[in-house]
Amino acid sequence: MEFTDKPVEELRDKDRYKPVIGGSVLPLISALLFLLGFLIPIGQVVYFLWSGKWFPISVLTPFEYFEFTWVSSPNSWYGIHMVLTYVPLSLSLIAIGVLVGYIIESDQ
Repeated sequence: MEFTDKPVEELRDKDRYKPVIGGSVLPLISALLFLLGFLIPIGQVVYFLWSGKWFPISVLTPFEYFEFTWVSSPNSWYGIHMVLTYVPLSLSLIAIGVLVGYIIESDQ
């Protein structure tokens, strides 16, 4: 145990400047997820104007790209699969970005 002559307020201020997990990486990730959530629908609209076909991007679309077997043919949890099929990836990225930003701000 270490004894010090410093006032208690100064010792409390020392803890205020501890970096959060990842330092400045988490705010960057939060901002990128938030921005990507807005860029995906812009890309969808541009593709629709160019081709005339709407390309829906759900939460499951990135997992289909990496060929997860449950995404292409679920053998259980059918309800969650159906829900995730209709949840847009852009809205989930915006929500995750806001949530991570909120967690970072609440820790400071």
